Amino acid sequence: MKNSQAKVSEYLVEAFENNEIKYEFENDYIILSKRSVYNIPQQSRKNVTGKVVDQEGEPIIGANIVIKGSTTGVVTDVDGKFSLTVSEQDRLLISYIGYVPVEITIGNKNVLNIQMQEETLALDELVVIGYGTRKKSTLTGSVSMIDKEVLEDRPVARTTDLLQGIAPGVQITRSNQGKIRGTNSSISIRGTTSKSDPGVLVVIDGIAQKDNNTYALDNINPDDIENISVLKDAQAAIYGARAAGGVILVTTKRGQTDKPTINFTGTFTIQQPSLMKKSTNVLQLVEIMNEGFVNDGQNTNMYSHIAKYIADNQLTMDIIKQNNGQYSCQWPFDNSANFVFGDYNWPDIMFSPAPMQNYNLSVSGKTQRLNYYNSVGYVSQDAMLNYADNSNKRFFVKLKNDYDVTNFLKIKTIFDFERQKVTEPYKYYQIEFWQGLIWPVFMPFNSAGNLYNFGSHQNPIGYARDGGNTTDLNYRVKALLGFVLTPIQNLSITGEYSTSFDINENEWAELGFDMYYENNKYSYNSTNGRNSASSSYGRSRYTVANIYANYQYTLLEKNRFDLMAGYSHEEEDHRTFNAYRRLGLISPELPTFGVGSSDEQYNGETKSDRALNSVFARLGYSFDNKYLLEGTFRYDGSSRFAEGHRWSPFFGVSGAWTISNESFMQSINHIVNFLKLRASWGQMGNEASIGLYDYIAQININGQYPMGNSLSPSLTQQATLSGMASKTRSWEKIDTKNLGLDVSLLDSRLNASLDLYIKNNPNMFFTQEFPQVLGVTA
Repeated sequence: MKNSQAKVSEYLVEAFENNEIKYEFENDYIILSKRSVYNIPQQSRKNVTGKVVDQEGEPIIGANIVIKGSTTGVVTDVDGKFSLTVSEQDRLLISYIGYVPVEITIGNKNVLNIQMQEETLALDELVVIGYGTRKKSTLTGSVSMIDKEVLEDRPVARTTDLLQGIAPGVQITRSNQGKIRGTNSSISIRGTTSKSDPGVLVVIDGIAQKDNNTYALDNINPDDIENISVLKDAQAAIYGARAAGGVILVTTKRGQTDKPTINFTGTFTIQQPSLMKKSTNVLQLVEIMNEGFVNDGQNTNMYSHIAKYIADNQLTMDIIKQNNGQYSCQWPFDNSANFVFGDYNWPDIMFSPAPMQNYNLSVSGKTQRLNYYNSVGYVSQDAMLNYADNSNKRFFVKLKNDYDVTNFLKIKTIFDFERQKVTEPYKYYQIEFWQGLIWPVFMPFNSAGNLYNFGSHQNPIGYARDGGNTTDLNYRVKALLGFVLTPIQNLSITGEYSTSFDINENEWAELGFDMYYENNKYSYNSTNGRNSASSSYGRSRYTVANIYANYQYTLLEKNRFDLMAGYSHEEEDHRTFNAYRRLGLISPELPTFGVGSSDEQYNGETKSDRALNSVFARLGYSFDNKYLLEGTFRYDGSSRFAEGHRWSPFFGVSGAWTISNESFMQSINHIVNFLKLRASWGQMGNEASIGLYDYIAQININGQYPMGNSLSPSLTQQATLSGMASKTRSWEKIDTKNLGLDVSLLDSRLNASLDLYIKNNPNMFFTQEFPQVLGVTA
């Protein structure tokens, strides 16, 4: 013990090893106590030394090193070094504020070199914005970010369902019940500001998608998503003409670990109908109808005899439920039919819980030069609609790889493939309509097991089971090739070229079904025997090319500038062909247009093209991380408008004051960890209501017109004007103003973002009526 250079921990080890006295460190004290006989170490112990450093190799002073499961431990000195007596079976826990904890097994190690990684705080998380990223603490606009931890807890078949209820200001509505097809879902961010709903722009891995609706979002395998950002105010102005409804930015996963990681997830979910309509029962129905006639002065009416029948037989709902369909009297509207007393809840008849299965397999990782994430997925979803062939089958493949060719050049590639098959009743809307309108007295089937006739009402079971189906088979292929060039420090140049092909095959058949009265008397056929079938084929190609540069510059330590500028080109061409035949289908079992009559046959073709060119820029300035300013500019040109009206500028400006970084806030920073005030103004465009060729007078070729001799006229192709053309129409522009406050309290345990916003559309497009005869040029 004569070595004056020895550390206190070394003295303690030598003084109390192998005796009944144990020591513990607690704050600045060393506590000595008698060791329990059960705690006397039986295994051999040894002294290990080590050093704890950060990512840069600098020593970490005061890091805690504790033997797991005990209170025995030490702290690192000014050189980051430590010494501790342990056994080979012990595990050490190393922790320090602001760093990710490390756990190490001792084993046969005598010297430990430990490197700790800085922990990413919530305010330092990178948030994806248009053509770049920002730290959450430096955002000047209203942006919501949803990370993968939240997304992974929601097993869904469609990406739109991921956003339900977890992104402030984002509303998702579905105009159907139990329907699995996504076309009837819609997303709005902070409501709708135009009669012609602009929809939401979806950007996936930096590429703007072709449709401002849920179609683009639902094409993604939900399991491949890393995070989602929602731009709500002036932040969206960088996307100009397509951002009036807000922007959703989706980033897909990348490799995270140095070793290959194989991940398999499988979920089995039961979909449960919710908010089902509660119908009146048959007794309530008769009471209400009879009361209405009596109030109108008609004491004797078409329901009074039914009310008398109920009273004479002392019917209650318990009796009716026990004898469902056994009591009946004359039908009010038809002497040949009976009014059957039943208890039929049609929403429950038509909808019930249904299974959904979701399986995903991914292989990901990274090396010194390569980052890869490759996955396959499969979704099988049955609809909650009963009696119908209604399902959604999807298969996904994703290959995402980044290659660091050199220290200044990175190549990125993405390949996506999807096959989706959706089958559903052809007249689904009839099922939705009639199941909500039918009275609870109507039985699904008569006593003979045939579809029951409801008079003027339709039997929704017939449309679901026998009315014919529509089948959509979609193939989607998307490829992206890009590069990131960093020729000098703080400058990056990004180039991206993406092309996607969508192929759609659709077949549908409308088939009639027979309905019968309660006594099994034939009533009528739903289509009067006029069965029909159709087949169509569609192909679309969508191409996007982006090139933009980001440059960061710091002046005098406290002044930071962020500059971004770039160019974008979008183009799309679409082709469809369809054939249709009505009447004369040989058999409902073979509902194909090829076996129909040629008396009523039609075929058609559509072709369309569009393009959008854009230049854009953004300038950001920050002083001492307290005062933040940002301005955006975009200049868009669209092929939807006539020459001279195709181009228009869009602007956005925003600023923020990080109050918590001020010196007068430091005395309460343990309570108020973060406080920022934001303000923004932005202008976005909307071309959703503009047709591709509205600026041109279009001529429709449809039908034939008799010409010449009235006794033997010749038939000439008929041409009509489709409507008036507007050569001076230009952009619908929407202004948005936002005032926001971000606050984080009590060691970031309580976080809130408050926003007050106003959206204004000063030049909204709307339909105007004109006289049938007026003088305009064609």
